[in-house]
Amino acid sequence: MPPRDVPGQLSGTLLLHGDHPVGAEVAPSISVTSTFRRPGPDGDPEGLGAMNPDRHVYSRYSQNVSSRVEEVLGKINHGHAITYASGLAGAFSALVHFKPKRIAVFPGGYMGCHGAMDVYLKGRFENTPIIHLDDEYQEGDLCWLETPLNPTGESRDIQYYADK
Repeated sequence: MPPRDVPGQLSGTLLLHGDHPVGAEVAPSISVTSTFRRPGPDGDPEGLGAMNPDRHVYSRYSQNVSSRVEEVLGKINHGHAITYASGLAGAFSALVHFKPKRIAVFPGGYMGCHGAMDVYLKGRFENTPIIHLDDEYQEGDLCWLETPLNPTGESRDIQYYADK
């Protein structure tokens, strides 16, 4: 008798084929493209939604690999997932989404994330101070925890900062 799935346990089938309705292949083509062919000049724009598109138009909106990854991650996490073309795009998006009153961060670390914070802060109308990661937090603060710290490799206790 095969073992039964344990609630909360990841299914190997789900990990490999959780995106089956999005694509029939086991894995998407490894070719990379930025634009896709439109059905025709009078083609129907139906099916071009940002969430689960039937076909792709431009890779900044969707493409085979990211759409399939998002589908599988969404099933694993029992929700919706979004992927970004780069870590910096994801970092900047997190700042825009959370709109922190202050940002708690350790000095140093990955310069790209600090650069994304600088760009974000320049676009804010309100003063958004940067505080040290180990300072006391207030409501509305965003804890920006990089662990292990790039490039030095120090690790921090994630649970400690989550409980702060």
